[in-house]
Amino acid sequence: MPGRTNWLQARQLMAHGLRPLLSKSKLEFVSPAGERLTKGDDSRTVAEIFHCDLPREADTSDVVPV
Repeated sequence: MPGRTNWLQARQLMAHGLRPLLSKSKLEFVSPAGERLTKGDDSRTVAEIFHCDLPREADTSDVVPV
């Protein structure tokens, strides 16, 4: 699910298209809240960064396979 993608994965997905800008350090990522995103945010999910509520996964712990 895209919302569960972490910041490291998101940066890696964007890297190819942004390589010319990234190699010259001309690009910074800023969250909607105005915080600068860095490698320190790699473990945060995109949903966390953008303050999105994700649907909860269904609890299937009590389902018995047939």
